[in-house]
Amino acid sequence: MLRYNSDRAEGTPPDEDGFEEAFEVVGEVADKVMTGVWVGDCFIYTNSENRLNYHVGGEIVTISHLDRTQYIMGYIAKDSKLYLGDKDLNITSFALKTAVLEYQTAVMRQDFETADQILPSIDEEHRTRVAQFLEKQGFKEQAMAVSVDPAHKFELALQLNDFATAYGLASEHSSEQRWKQLSDLALRSSDFNLAKKCMYNAKDYSGLLLLASSLGDAASMEQLAELAHAAGKENIAFTAYMMLNKIPKCLQLLVETERYPEAA
Repeated sequence: MLRYNSDRAEGTPPDEDGFEEAFEVVGEVADKVMTGVWVGDCFIYTNSENRLNYHVGGEIVTISHLDRTQYIMGYIAKDSKLYLGDKDLNITSFALKTAVLEYQTAVMRQDFETADQILPSIDEEHRTRVAQFLEKQGFKEQAMAVSVDPAHKFELALQLNDFATAYGLASEHSSEQRWKQLSDLALRSSDFNLAKKCMYNAKDYSGLLLLASSLGDAASMEQLAELAHAAGKENIAFTAYMMLNKIPKCLQLLVETERYPEAA
């Protein structure tokens, strides 16, 4: 796909290959394009496999799988409709939000002022798709601000090392997997207090044991021993009490679990 720059062709005589410098490669489409139309920086096209796609920013989005060969007739922005026809003169329309295309075009031009003005006109149902587009272009902060999908926002917060946002989202939509993801990231960033909170929420008793022993945190170790005991994690509780040198507690656990030979 080439972009034509008329300024480079004006006042310059063509060489034997024409005005080669006036064209700029903007992307490659590994499709056999049958018909196409430009809308801003978005190229909408049909291919030889009867798919209706559009290309913007290196991303190909499939609008529809066509049941027969159709040809693009044009796009009417005021109706947000793309019109296709076939050889039997049947006409089919597809809804293609002008606001989404305009927003993506503005992003490709890195005109975020215009993009921010367009954003309120984009329905919430299309926001996550727009956010995924922003993420693929490397604009992760903008993507997190636009996305309405909590799972997507959480993943973006992790990528941005935004612990506060990630913690808030994990609290609102709690799951063991999310707490473990955040605790792993906190450990890699040496934020041990956050890692401990996440491990408690994930009920990751093994992780808490390792963290408390590594930090020499006796208070956390004792708290872990009690929690693990209450949760039926006797092995973790026994190890924690043993590391605290609380032999009577260890004996009590062994008796409760009928491990008399070990208690003897």
